[in-house]
Amino acid sequence: MPKIANRTKQIQVFNVPCRIGCNGEGCLCTEVTIQLAAVDADGTRGVRVIDRRLPGSVTFLAGENREVPAFVASSPDVKRAIDRGALRLL
Repeated sequence: MPKIANRTKQIQVFNVPCRIGCNGEGCLCTEVTIQLAAVDADGTRGVRVIDRRLPGSVTFLAGENREVPAFVASSPDVKRAIDRGALRLL
């Protein structure tokens, strides 16, 4: 696992997109249950439950060094921060 250092004096948060075909193992996404009020065709009301997976995020404290999974280091936002010099691969 690569180690990344935050070189700035402020907290940085990066959204990490969920991998294609994610099953929740080895990924940072979280499962969220949404309950919606629905009106059926016959006019009765009911509750519709939707389960979704939402992408996670990684937070680097000021001056923090942290080991992260390889897919985090290859995400577009983290790559841009490395190119800017805000983060550094160790």
